[in-house]
Amino acid sequence: MVAWPRIVRPLLLLALGLGVLALGVGIGRPKVDLRPERRARLADFPELSGLAYLPVERALLLVGDEGDVAVAGLDGRILRRRRHANFDFEDVVYDPEAGRVFAVTESERQWCEIGLSDLSLTILGAVPWQGSDENIGIEGVALAAGGGFWLAHESRPAGLVRFRPSNGDISDWVISDAASVSGVTALPESGELLLLSRHRGLRLLDASGKPLGSWKSLPGRLFEALAWVPGEGLFLGTDAAHSEILRLSASSESALREQLRAK
Repeated sequence: MVAWPRIVRPLLLLALGLGVLALGVGIGRPKVDLRPERRARLADFPELSGLAYLPVERALLLVGDEGDVAVAGLDGRILRRRRHANFDFEDVVYDPEAGRVFAVTESERQWCEIGLSDLSLTILGAVPWQGSDENIGIEGVALAAGGGFWLAHESRPAGLVRFRPSNGDISDWVISDAASVSGVTALPESGELLLLSRHRGLRLLDASGKPLGSWKSLPGRLFEALAWVPGEGLFLGTDAAHSEILRLSASSESALREQLRAK
């Protein structure tokens, strides 16, 4: 029988103890990263620009820069669609209390409602943003705690502004340190915001727009849209000739928030 040196046994016990501790930490804290877990290429839906989750249908509502509107399954399969010529949709949001879907256009700067039954379009009014360039305007929309909506402005300045359609008021500017932003969404459990930037990635903000963590990189630079789907996770859309929808690996809101809060 081989006689092991006395120092070997304590080292083995220490390594075993550290392994058990690491396993316990792994069990108690969900593993989260910001890599895509699933990809779906959209059939004939160019330049995807906005996503919203429809809980009744458990599906996604898509809008595009070329006036396309569609309902798609979580697997990316288009269920029904309609095109509104000469409209440059930038984002869409579902208001669960009202059971209504609202969209915003960039170059026209219009606030619209999309009918869920037939994907019809109703113009509700103008967004009172006086930017210097019609192609550097509103890029995203999200529900705002306390009423109204957050609009994500692409650049010069990049950031968020609160919009109240009832009186056409804009207020509460929140300037981002990113050169540009491309989308925003509100997390349903916490009311916190996810801000999307093509160049910086994702950032978690509180309900008033205050950063709760640093920017976290994403695998790619074409991300233009985002939506949270309870029980599934964060879905991202790419703006390209052949758009894609990707689902990140974090399936719980608390796990994603923990990841985005990390230093």
